Amino acid sequence: SIDAALTFEPWGARILADKSVPSKVLVDWKEVWRDGQYPSSVLIARDDFIQNKRDWLKRFLLAHVDAALFTLKNPDEANRIIYDQILALQGAEIPLDVIAEASKRTQATYDPQVAAVLEFARMAHEVYPDHIATPPSAEALFDLSILNEVLREKGLPEIKR
Repeated sequence: SIDAALTFEPWGARILADKSVPSKVLVDWKEVWRDGQYPSSVLIARDDFIQNKRDWLKRFLLAHVDAALFTLKNPDEANRIIYDQILALQGAEIPLDVIAEASKRTQATYDPQVAAVLEFARMAHEVYPDHIATPPSAEALFDLSILNEVLREKGLPEIKR
C-alpha cells in the first residue's frame, strides 16, 4: 500500500493511467518549486574527465542539445521515439497515449538551471550546515564552456552562470 509517490515522467502518467489503482496528482511538478524551472537531471563530471575527454563531452552535449530541440519542435515524433526506446530497453510497453500525457508535464531543455541548483545548494546548507559548510558558487559547480561552445556553433544563446 502506497499513500503517495514522487516520481518522474512517464512513470507518473503510467500510474495515473492504471485504472486498477485509484490515483491522482497531489502536486504537479510546476507547483513543487520555481514554477517547474529546475533540473531533474544534470551532467556531472570530474575536472580531469572534462580536461581529458573534452571531445567526448562535446559530442554528448551536442546530441543532448539536438535531442532537446528536436523534442520541442516535434513532440509527437519524440513521444514515439521515447515509446520505442522504453520498449527496447525495458521490454515493457508504456502506451503512446500515456507517454503523450507525460510529455505535457515535462519540458525538454539543455539549460542546467544554474540559479535553481545554487538555490537548492543554499537550502541544503541551511538544513545540513554540518555537512555543507558553505554553499558552493556557480564557478565551483559549473563549467559551461563546452555547452556554450555547442550553443555558439548552433547559433543559440549561451547559458550564463
